[in-house]
Amino acid sequence: MSLTPQTDISRLILQLESLEHRLQLGERSVKLQLEAQQMIRTAADACFLQQNWRQEIINRAQRIAEQCS
Repeated sequence: MSLTPQTDISRLILQLESLEHRLQLGERSVKLQLEAQQMIRTAADACFLQQNWRQEIINRAQRIAEQCS
């Protein structure tokens, strides 16, 4: 997953949904956990996101990372 500060919100949501789908399919890998943690960092640093979207993405990605622990 390659996320940059220029990544738009629709792309972030699609990537988040992909991570959630992998989790629903039973994946609990370190790779999935790292990708979720990267999503958290990206969303936290994304100035272009409205606060409510930023928090939603962070919360959902944290749930994924926690379930992979």
